[in-house]
Amino acid sequence: MNMLYPNLLFWMYVVLTLAEPPYIIPFKELDNADLYVPVDPNKIPKFLNKPSTYQVVTKDTIVLPCEVYNPENFVLAWKKGIAILTAGTTKVTPEERIRIVEGYNLEIRNVQINDAGNYICQIGTLEPVELKHTLQILIPPRIIGITSNGKVSAKKGSDVTLQCNSTGNPPPTITWSRKNNMLPNGEKTFIGNSYTIDSVRRQADGVYICTASNNIGTTVNEEIDLNILYPPEVKEEQSIVFTVEGQETEIVCIVHAEPKADVLWYRDTLQLDMTEWRITDVRGNRYTLRLRKVQKTDFGNYSCVADNGLGKSKRSIEVTGRPDVAVITSSKQSRSKNSYEMLWTVKSYSPIIEYKLLYRQDKTNKSNQEIQYKRPMRRWNDDWTELLLNPASTDQLEKSRTETIRDLDPGTKYEATVQSRNRYGWSEVSQSFFFTTSTKNEAHPGNSVLSDPELRDMSITAINNKAAPKTIQTPLLCIMAMVTYYLA
Repeated sequence: MNMLYPNLLFWMYVVLTLAEPPYIIPFKELDNADLYVPVDPNKIPKFLNKPSTYQVVTKDTIVLPCEVYNPENFVLAWKKGIAILTAGTTKVTPEERIRIVEGYNLEIRNVQINDAGNYICQIGTLEPVELKHTLQILIPPRIIGITSNGKVSAKKGSDVTLQCNSTGNPPPTITWSRKNNMLPNGEKTFIGNSYTIDSVRRQADGVYICTASNNIGTTVNEEIDLNILYPPEVKEEQSIVFTVEGQETEIVCIVHAEPKADVLWYRDTLQLDMTEWRITDVRGNRYTLRLRKVQKTDFGNYSCVADNGLGKSKRSIEVTGRPDVAVITSSKQSRSKNSYEMLWTVKSYSPIIEYKLLYRQDKTNKSNQEIQYKRPMRRWNDDWTELLLNPASTDQLEKSRTETIRDLDPGTKYEATVQSRNRYGWSEVSQSFFFTTSTKNEAHPGNSVLSDPELRDMSITAINNKAAPKTIQTPLLCIMAMVTYYLA
């Protein structure tokens, strides 16, 4: 048996050697011409599209083009990364949203965020040819977080930062605004993911709106309610309340506080209890103490005290029957060189008993030389001349009075004040009023000498506190009128 295999091998060699054609071809080195079949350059497949970047909004449909010139029998495949999506017209990926349409174009329906990336259309030649498209997914803006879920409290004087976080592609722009108001910096809007208010004031409270926009879809916004905590700030509506016995009177304090303050009313140092004739009313920030029928004993000093746990504040208000401060309304330039006609008004619920008119030369207008007066002056007090005047009786709330001041120097600036007195006392002194006499008497319509203020009213009253008027007789008046006419 062992001799059988060598003999068999020998006879197989003899047969194969003598047989035609030979079954064993001697080795021969091949060149490139033997390896590749020549291809016509005009028949090489080419892409008719150029690589492009496509942008699409989520949930939309996109078609990535892959048009090939002369595809012949070459296999076309779509890839994303290393994943094969299609081969020829056969879909490889299990994703139902992807398919081949109109030749070799790749359609993606209901686009999702994870569809973004590079897509390659490949021709299966010996050296593969590729066309690469980039797909960018445009995502509408979405706000994913705001400061303290929209409820922010901060103490007055602290720094406050409002934050608004968003997502989207391209990244959204955040714009800040304030509901029904301007931003604390005085601008209407501010752009940035956060908005900071330094040393916040109570006026900065309100609703702030952050709006996200990237020109994709619709803009979105969220609101942040900023609440500023601060101690009471109290302001009186009137520091002095003028009234009269028997009249209903209101005392008002404006109170701002957060949290809301408790407000108590005092008369001097005594806390007031509410009665049928003394009641309180609150409307918003307006706190009112109403005296339904004022008695003389109701005159005095009142105060409102506000307390909210963060602090306490107080304002005082006087209730009085005295006259209000007089307001001088006449012209600041006299038409006469030696007199001035002064007009003022005053409010008083009670009749005015008398006026006190004080005037003097303006010290800021004096020269270094001592002032020389040509005529004896009336009552003096620290270089003031004082006139006490009896008013006409009237029941009107606003009372007017005109008085001519005489014996003045030409071309001189004067300062004047007025006080009023009724049965409850003197008013405060009016603000200083400045007027200037003319250098010469001005002519009046009709050239009537009697229109001169010095001649129109020759009644003299209240000299040295004496209220005894003296009327100049008609002949003397005529003589003085003629003398003044020729000397003017």
